[in-house]
Amino acid sequence: MKCWRCILIVLVVGAAFLVMVTACASRNTPEPVIVTQRVEVPISVPCAADPGPDPAPIATAAAIAAAPGIFEPVKLLLAEIEQLRARNAELKAANQGCKH
Repeated sequence: MKCWRCILIVLVVGAAFLVMVTACASRNTPEPVIVTQRVEVPISVPCAADPGPDPAPIATAAAIAAAPGIFEPVKLLLAEIEQLRARNAELKAANQGCKH
């Protein structure tokens, strides 16, 4: 009798194995679909904006020494400050052009 039980167990296990194998084999796996997509990525490029050479200083030591009176050296210094502010605005504009 034990032999029939062993045979029965082997048959049941074998049948279960065959059912599992056929279940895996009968799955319809879809073919992979290849889709081409366009991806736009920003690339950094060197800035081509050239703000030009720095302007020559107005209030040099020689110009201040040669200025008559007390008001002329102050005018030279104020003119140079205004020149530096204008140059700073040019550089900022060139820098903003490179960022966008």
